[in-house]
Amino acid sequence: MAVNANLYLSESESALDDSKLLALSSNKNLDRLLNLLYKAFRDPPEFITYLLNGFLNMKFPKLLLATNCLLLSGYAYANGSPVDISTSGVLIYQTSNNSAVADEFSASGDIVLQKGYTAGGWLVHIEGSSSLEPDEVSAAYPEANGDAGSALDSKNQGRIQLSELYYSHYFFNQQKLSVGLIDISGLFEQSRIASDETTQFLGASFTANPTIAFPDYTLGAVYENQLSNGIQVAAAIASSNGIADNPSRSYSQLLSLDDKGKGIFSVVSASWQQQGWLIRAGAWINSSDYVTFDATNENASNYGVYSLAGYQLNNHAINFRFGVANPNVSLAQTFTSGSYSYDATSYALGVGIGWTQASSEYAEKVLKDMTHFDAYAQYRLSQNLIVTTDIQRIMNSGFALYDSLSSHDATILGLRLTWLY
Repeated sequence: MAVNANLYLSESESALDDSKLLALSSNKNLDRLLNLLYKAFRDPPEFITYLLNGFLNMKFPKLLLATNCLLLSGYAYANGSPVDISTSGVLIYQTSNNSAVADEFSASGDIVLQKGYTAGGWLVHIEGSSSLEPDEVSAAYPEANGDAGSALDSKNQGRIQLSELYYSHYFFNQQKLSVGLIDISGLFEQSRIASDETTQFLGASFTANPTIAFPDYTLGAVYENQLSNGIQVAAAIASSNGIADNPSRSYSQLLSLDDKGKGIFSVVSASWQQQGWLIRAGAWINSSDYVTFDATNENASNYGVYSLAGYQLNNHAINFRFGVANPNVSLAQTFTSGSYSYDATSYALGVGIGWTQASSEYAEKVLKDMTHFDAYAQYRLSQNLIVTTDIQRIMNSGFALYDSLSSHDATILGLRLTWLY
């Protein structure tokens, strides 16, 4: 397919004739979003070509190609293999009503291999993502895309990396110990409807609790005990710095546990799941060297408590989150969110709202509380292919901390294509 380079939407150049598009608002930012919607509905083939042009002109097309090759290899190898393989690929387009922020095309891919034995098993997770560009949506409004930049090097360039490698051993059928390079957050803060940015809410406020200082993929151990009546208790201890938490984002620095500023991350939780209910609660501490906000330059640990409650009835599901962190070192002091989803056979709908209270102890300036709305509509083109449209409204992004951003409030439109196997 021939790709028209003029299809990038701008105020001055476009392959579409916009002379008939009337000014629907005096607000140029609103006009920008309306202009985009107008082009999508007026000429869908041209709009699709514009999207393809954006993805093909990403900064790292070789990374995208390599990630897709990995996905296809996983797909081919899965048939008849003694190893359980699951793969996914995600393409995302986002645009905001802030004309100073460029549209963003991002991509990611994952392969998860699991090999089970009588008393345990291995898990290997390979991940790739495109780069983060400083003038695009995810850099300006990091809450808008929970999937962007999941595998980056020290220069914020996309790469393919080994994200997880751990062994799980079972004791007495109800207890499990997992040790290795592991994603702690995925085992302690999961929700049925608001945890997966590739198939559910795209906004980061609805994929995890922002008050919890979870490390990135890190070296650690997790103990889980499945008690009777749907009750489970769990505990973890790990390095406070995962791959993305270290300046070099290298495996050598990950393995260096005595680096200055590093500490221990520890969490305990209890959950209850029965019929349509899911309830979790926990407490955590991160002992890395956080600098306090009171201008004394003293170091302190971050700590907090959290809870999650959800209920599902037929196609309907709701989820609520709450969290509190140490306001002396954490920009996010408290967090509350609620979300709802309706999941049918061929389509799904979701809407959520989250409110994050900024630290009251920040000395340099008065921070503003952040409010985040997210709504999506999803259609399953096939068993393995899902397309999702998403609209978000973010007020006081980043607690309005950074003066370099022309507007801390934004409306963001998104389109996501997800391939699962």
